[in-house]
Amino acid sequence: MCRCDLNGHNLLGKLYEDPARWSFQFQSYVQLTRLRLLKSPTRLGVKVVERSIQNNRFCFLELARRAGTMTEAELAVLAGWYDFLDRTMRLDLDLIVYLRASPEVAYERMRSRARKEEAGAPLVYLEAVHTAYEEWLVEQAHGKVEVEELKLRIVNRRQAFNPRTFYMQVPILILDANKSKEEMIATYERYQDVIRGKKKLDPGQLLFDGAEAEAEADALHDPVSAKVPQVDSNTSGLTCC
Repeated sequence: MCRCDLNGHNLLGKLYEDPARWSFQFQSYVQLTRLRLLKSPTRLGVKVVERSIQNNRFCFLELARRAGTMTEAELAVLAGWYDFLDRTMRLDLDLIVYLRASPEVAYERMRSRARKEEAGAPLVYLEAVHTAYEEWLVEQAHGKVEVEELKLRIVNRRQAFNPRTFYMQVPILILDANKSKEEMIATYERYQDVIRGKKKLDPGQLLFDGAEAEAEADALHDPVSAKVPQVDSNTSGLTCC
């Protein structure tokens, strides 16, 4: 969670105190910080971020829309900024890792860490956040999660960018995060090649982990989603949500 200390102002604390007053400012700053992190230079082949700009757009803005904590004008401004960034700056995602915890487990963990600004956050809020994530990533109520990719073409034996683009569906790895810390370490070790880009999921694939994985995959009419991919593939970069 971004606590968003901006010039001495704790925007997260203000958001919980008065969502209707501070939602626009908080989400504006979150979008800026996510963009900075995504575009920051790195010499590593993999970049993992806590949350993505897509997460802000398709989860938290939709949550604010339902809760009525932003006006239609404010929502239009942030959605417009997202659309502009998506068209012009390549908001790359190679993989989304969804740490799927129940609202009750998330609530107890929040109470245990006892952050001052989260003291007044009710369980019903986490239930709403959970629903927003489920609709975005599992049910895909906003459509398939896609990113714009630039095609490469060969010009005079050299690679050059084709001005035309296409949209690639982002694979999603869904992990059961109700487990203990020790169990989550074991889960990471099981999927680390996928998370670190050494094994590549199929475009648009939903890969479930956990006891109910096969049943959920069948419910989504995608029985292969419960299988761990066996094809090794290197990727140039990885951004997780």
